[in-house]
Amino acid sequence: MSAGEFPTAGNLVPQATFMIAKRITPAKTMRSAWHRMHVMKVVFAVIAALLVSCFAARPAAAQESALDKGPAPPYTDPEPPLAPTEPTYDPLRADKSVEIGTFYLKRGNYDAAIERFQDATHFQPKLARPYSLLGEAYERKGEVDKALAAYRKYLEVYRTAPDREKILKHIEKLESQSGHAPSKQKSG
Repeated sequence: MSAGEFPTAGNLVPQATFMIAKRITPAKTMRSAWHRMHVMKVVFAVIAALLVSCFAARPAAAQESALDKGPAPPYTDPEPPLAPTEPTYDPLRADKSVEIGTFYLKRGNYDAAIERFQDATHFQPKLARPYSLLGEAYERKGEVDKALAAYRKYLEVYRTAPDREKILKHIEKLESQSGHAPSKQKSG
């Protein structure tokens, strides 16, 4: 081919046909975009239908199950926790219970005093003072048997009590007044 000559149609035909065949026209772009949008709409519609059917089915199932169960049982209070069977060691509460029990004892409220002294023996079983005060409260209330048991427990817990002889004489006195056989406590 020379500089002044133009290419002939025979040379261009295969190349032009290839370019036209591969050329993307606006119509093709529009069709592929419409196709993608249509597919997306269909997928979205399917997902929406599934979600609606799932959420719509739950309340109906809940209503059916409530109906199948029958009426709700009447309300009952839950049971309180069980009290510990063995003593709980809490010296602070024991001292406070002795203090409050002594207040009640001085006021003449023997039932409240007895309850507080028993609490003290529960919270600190090796503390002797509550047993002595418990014996005094039972004695003032007129329950001699329980007073004797409390005084004996006092002497058992506090073997070297400075008032041991006094308590032993008091026990003998209570036993003679109530008609009990005298106990054989060792002195010292």
